[in-house]
Amino acid sequence: MVPLELTRHLGVNYKAAWRIKHKVMRAMAERVAPRRLSGFVQSTPTRPASATAASGVRLGEQTDLPDRGADGHTLDHPTYAVIEPVCRFDDDSVKAWQAYHLAPDVEVFSNGLFCFRRFADAGHAHAEPETAGRRAGCEVRGARWINIVLDNVKRAISGSYHAIRQGTYARRYLAEVAYCFNRRFRLREMVPRVVRATMLCKPHPESTLRLASNFHG
Repeated sequence: MVPLELTRHLGVNYKAAWRIKHKVMRAMAERVAPRRLSGFVQSTPTRPASATAASGVRLGEQTDLPDRGADGHTLDHPTYAVIEPVCRFDDDSVKAWQAYHLAPDVEVFSNGLFCFRRFADAGHAHAEPETAGRRAGCEVRGARWINIVLDNVKRAISGSYHAIRQGTYARRYLAEVAYCFNRRFRLREMVPRVVRATMLCKPHPESTLRLASNFHG
């Protein structure tokens, strides 16, 4: 929910609605930050549709919920997502990200970006698509879900959140997406859990909310 909508629902001014929105998103960010993915993980770089910063976003998907498609074939739905800005796509950034978010037994499927080969150096089984790139790389088997999730994230950013300061607050907005995505099968619990997470979050006045950082540390 954008701050302007909160002003109508709560009857407060925009500045108060902005503080409420960012306090809730900060609580969500604290909840999703320690997420470690296991099993089969898809990883790819992208840039938000209306990004104003040079930082990219890497998303990892854990897929372990089998389901049946209309044609009777088994579909692997992603269970959890980690969506975060990174300083740059280089060896050091990939090493730091995988150490923080990947369990030791992870098998990684990436889009073939050179720095993603550091996954193998860390002992993870690593596979890349054998395609000529471009559209074929998006349609290759094993990359379907990650592209669906990223498309939805980009639409949300360019639609509902087209005016956010992504260079400062991208991590919070992306954490909100990941928090809701990871709990999409428990919708009845989501609001009570958000309220509890917000109550347990450390106090953050507006001055600290505006001193945001997109990166860990």
